[in-house]
Amino acid sequence: MHRLITHLTSPDLLHGAPFDLRLLPPREAVFAAEHMLRSACGGPEACHPSERPPSGEACHPAETIRRALKKVNISRLYSHQAEALQAISAGRNPLVVTPTASGKSLIYQIAILEELQKHPDARVLLLFPLKALEQDQLARLRELMSLCGLDPQKAMIMDGDTPRDDRDKMRADPPNLMLTNPDMLHYGILPYHRGWSLFLRGLRFIVIDELHVYRGIFGSHVLQVLRRLGRVSRFYGSKPQWIAGSATIGNPLELAQDLTGEEFALTDQSGAPASGRHFVIINPVESPYSLAARLLPEILKKKYKAIAFTKSRIATELLYKRIIEADRKWETRLSSYRAGFLPEERREIERRLLKDELSGVISTSALELGMDIGGIDVCLLLGYPGTISALMQRAGRAGRRDRESLVILIAGEDALDQYYARHSDELFAKPSEAAIVDGTNEPILRSHLICAAAEIPLAANESYLSEEKREHLPPLVEEGKLIRGAGGQRWFPGVPHPHRLVNIRSVGSGYSIHDSETGAQIGDIGFGRLWSECHPQAIYLHRARQYLIEKLDDKAKAVFARPIEVDYYTHALGEKETEIIERLATFDLPGAKAFEGKLEVTERVTGYQKRRIFSGELISTHPLDGPPQIMVTRGFWLEFDVGLKELFEEKRLHYMGGLHAGEHAMISMLPLEVMCDRGDIGGISFAAHPQTEAAAIFIYDAYPGGLGITRRAYRNLSRLIERTLSLIRDCRCDDGCPACIQSPRCGAGNRPLDKAGAKLLLSNLSTT
Repeated sequence: MHRLITHLTSPDLLHGAPFDLRLLPPREAVFAAEHMLRSACGGPEACHPSERPPSGEACHPAETIRRALKKVNISRLYSHQAEALQAISAGRNPLVVTPTASGKSLIYQIAILEELQKHPDARVLLLFPLKALEQDQLARLRELMSLCGLDPQKAMIMDGDTPRDDRDKMRADPPNLMLTNPDMLHYGILPYHRGWSLFLRGLRFIVIDELHVYRGIFGSHVLQVLRRLGRVSRFYGSKPQWIAGSATIGNPLELAQDLTGEEFALTDQSGAPASGRHFVIINPVESPYSLAARLLPEILKKKYKAIAFTKSRIATELLYKRIIEADRKWETRLSSYRAGFLPEERREIERRLLKDELSGVISTSALELGMDIGGIDVCLLLGYPGTISALMQRAGRAGRRDRESLVILIAGEDALDQYYARHSDELFAKPSEAAIVDGTNEPILRSHLICAAAEIPLAANESYLSEEKREHLPPLVEEGKLIRGAGGQRWFPGVPHPHRLVNIRSVGSGYSIHDSETGAQIGDIGFGRLWSECHPQAIYLHRARQYLIEKLDDKAKAVFARPIEVDYYTHALGEKETEIIERLATFDLPGAKAFEGKLEVTERVTGYQKRRIFSGELISTHPLDGPPQIMVTRGFWLEFDVGLKELFEEKRLHYMGGLHAGEHAMISMLPLEVMCDRGDIGGISFAAHPQTEAAAIFIYDAYPGGLGITRRAYRNLSRLIERTLSLIRDCRCDDGCPACIQSPRCGAGNRPLDKAGAKLLLSNLSTT
């Protein structure tokens, strides 16, 4: 179903050669939809023998549901839909892992409709990672409920945008279907569960859509939130079934079971028809953004609807700014889209896309998920998105409505992009990566234990308190965050409103960003990115407009910025220190010892650079004195033999430059081993670390407590070293470039770096 069209360096896609953007007519689907709705044929006797229910059992779904589905042009089920519905009927928890637009949502829609036909008082909780998905699914569910003769107003959204009066009405008279997100579940439902007792007592299904999103720091928080949800559900005597859907990942069952603590029945063979998808991979000689700025308008001029994915908020805004400044007519037909936009802005963009009022959108991963944004013909990827799973998820946004689609991947300069530009076949041969959540992260686990105690006092004999959780009770009591009951068998919260202190999407509290001239809020930002993106004098971009950061107000958790027009962007510089707290594992490598354990990392922003837009040319460097950010995390490190320095001196290579370059290159290759983003990992090198008295390279999880990323990479450290050595050897540059040893996130401005030194370092570690 995927076809690699060509692999180009100097394409002329715009004028007919070698590929002129004409999409082929739809071809026959590879998989036929063989499975009929059982009641669609008029009774079990008319069904195919393999589809007949056991003797004496009624057909399902009900006739009213069959008629409703027929009105929206659905008369048959795909095989994976039928399999999942059979699992639900048997009382199991289905997990459906099939491509984008394969009809996963219809599974839980039918199951919900059938349950409401049988039990009008049934309650269903539907969890979505984004508010936009809630809005999208609410419209679909209400349409089907209305067609089935059910009250569509019994499906409602409960999230941060829901007015207080509506929330009060929902508690007093709970809807059958509540659509929400993990944030609201954590902040607004579980802490006040007694007000939601009627809903929780009738809870029959919990639906988790876009399961693959729940990984890393967000997923590790959601794991704890869902375990608390299970605990509160048991308190009210309900034992709901779970229904989960996910894009393709390497470990769907493991992830679903880790998140919920429940067993799942996996369905991962799609029976949905799929139109052809054609891939063009471009490794341009010019800037990827310069090419995209020319290519995207030409695609739109040919009346194709397109989505362009970038790797960052800044890149999204810069590309949008460049295109509309070149031709102002695109202001009404093209939009940027990213996290940080206000809810009303995002919804308006989504509405205009769906109604074809917009021809295209430039987005971060925020539009990667399965909300309906209309038929997309061309998907433009500015750089490899970091994982095979994300690549296919983004590519899947194009080609809906039975149309063939084109996916154009423009390789950037960084190491992973160049690796796949040279090994393009691996994009289709390599299996999807495993998604990681860490239920043992101490800061996250402890914060949610306090929340659980505030919901229902913790009891020594309850199943929620696993042995691992019990170990954290004494230190929490000692810190005053839990209070032990008089009998010693119960624990109560020691702090008021603990839920408000836990940000489940990032570390630290968030800040709002305001226009200092009007006072209007223009966005928001997490504390973890605050000093790197919104330090004083930083240039902040929002919908192609530039703002100069004037002031940070820590007390008000607010950033103030004024509109400005300049020809540069800013890049933060910083310094890091690390201390070894505990060595938990070790093994020997040629020329070094490898360790895995606990680290304390201190980071501080010390300055920033002004660089020319698009060219990246350095204009000037300015000092800053940002506050230190200290965290305890997990990581692995290499402690090198003392003879390594002498070897470098003998070869006349830069010792620190070789260590620094080796660190960068290993970090760039780590996502090949573990599903993560480059921003999830940090690193630091020392020519002589004070604790080891020798050279050392540290690579760590960039979140307090760690997320299990570097622990899993440590298991395959020898393979990571070999891949990194191959990357540097294969790169055709002389002294190092973004494709091998330079890092766009380097707080030291990529100095010093020595490519030959990194090659020597890694060769010395190689076991082959």
